Amino acid sequence: MKVNQGFQIIPPEKEITQPSGSTYLMDVFDNELLELIDEHLIKHGYFRIHEHGQELLHRYPYFINLHEIRIIPSIDKLLDRQITQFVKVDSDGSFSFFIARVEEGDKYPFLLNDELNVSQTVKLILPRFLPLAMFFDKFGQKYPGISGIAPFFYGDKGRGCGSVLCYDSNFDHHLLLPDSDFLYRHAYQDFKDQLVTQSIPWEARQEILYWRGSATGDKKNDEEWRIMPRFRLCQLATEVANQDLFDIKITRITNRFSSQEVISEIKNSGFTAPYTAAIDQVKYKYLIDLDGHGSTWTGLFLRLLTGSTLLKVNSQRGFRQWFHDRLIPWENYVPIKSDFSDLEETVLYLKSHDELAKKIGEAGRKLGYSMTLENEINYALPVILQCLDDNGDLAGLMMDLDLFSSESRVRYL
Repeated sequence: MKVNQGFQIIPPEKEITQPSGSTYLMDVFDNELLELIDEHLIKHGYFRIHEHGQELLHRYPYFINLHEIRIIPSIDKLLDRQITQFVKVDSDGSFSFFIARVEEGDKYPFLLNDELNVSQTVKLILPRFLPLAMFFDKFGQKYPGISGIAPFFYGDKGRGCGSVLCYDSNFDHHLLLPDSDFLYRHAYQDFKDQLVTQSIPWEARQEILYWRGSATGDKKNDEEWRIMPRFRLCQLATEVANQDLFDIKITRITNRFSSQEVISEIKNSGFTAPYTAAIDQVKYKYLIDLDGHGSTWTGLFLRLLTGSTLLKVNSQRGFRQWFHDRLIPWENYVPIKSDFSDLEETVLYLKSHDELAKKIGEAGRKLGYSMTLENEINYALPVILQCLDDNGDLAGLMMDLDLFSSESRVRYL
């Protein structure tokens, strides 16, 4: 098979022995960094590194040569764009990944800089950036002879800076791709496997609105935690007349909270509960989904797959993912106002119209199962083509500046 710059395409089910004469993950990084990779990635199922350091296995079907991820000079100011990742597509179908170096004082201090913050780089960038190889390998096969530059935002949301690829955004002009969680977990096949043996019939599910999630969302400071939507939902569940219909709890206080006083206040609020596995959601007829920092990625998708009725809170800031236009109100999900003012009334309505609730849940389940890995990768290819077309001028400028030549490299990763 063809070898792309930075990636060797390998069937995921085979054990791979490191090829001779190539610089791969275990050669590039020392033991300390391998431990960081183990800590931040293996526990999330992204990579498995054999104890002898000679083989690399993971659910994602690419043997990764991180030495070929180039770091180029900081270009945010130069190009007047807040972009730090690019995929360069060549006319022969190959592709290369580039990560822009961030100067001191730039907006993204956790990205690559002169004093490489390895922990954050490995944890934040690579797991979300690398799955794009799934798309670009297929892209070269479908659109031979096409070349160009595709800017990419790896995070929860894109920013207002032209046509870019991203997983989650509240800008209409951004181009959305299936997110890295969907790709790494092969359209959540692991969860589907659990459902085969652990799902329960609709009639056996409890008539309760259920939610578990982390303490994420916008806030100016820790002291404003009570006005964050997820905490407001927790508060509402304690104030409604029909409290027996609600089971809403926070299971994780994220590291975005630094005040120990506030953390203690949250823990003592009555809004928290121990972590429960996602499969436990099948016990309940009604599941609610609401934004954290952006869309919920895995959270929404798993709720669809359960066959329970999905109540989706309208995104207050307009975040959306690639499949959200396939969500049809009162057909495969139930919309809820962002201020929750119609929530209790809606739950009572669903309880009194059980067949409708069951029908909506089943339609949501069918939608979730229709989005296979193959289908969604094929969906993404014309989106990438549009991004390359939209950024023709950017590609020309970056080529003129010779940013991708070997001389322009700041360092290897």
